[in-house]
Amino acid sequence: MTTNTNTRTSGQAFGSAIGSTAAHTVHFVAVALTATGRFGADVVSGSATGYQTTAAQRSAERMARAVAREAAQQPMQSIAVAIA
Repeated sequence: MTTNTNTRTSGQAFGSAIGSTAAHTVHFVAVALTATGRFGADVVSGSATGYQTTAAQRSAERMARAVAREAAQQPMQSIAVAIA
């Protein structure tokens, strides 16, 4: 009788593939932009600024939704149960 020692889930395999693809993409983009000189540096700078701006906006939107959701919740009312 053999024991399966592979405990990697399909979710982990899928996540690993996504991470690997992202790493390859970043590497090839970095190499391509480095080869383009000043234009590449400007693209990297603009991308970083655009990311930071959009991430901050989205974070503020998520926070506002969380506050609104919390404010809309009604307080819990206790329920008495009698056991005879």
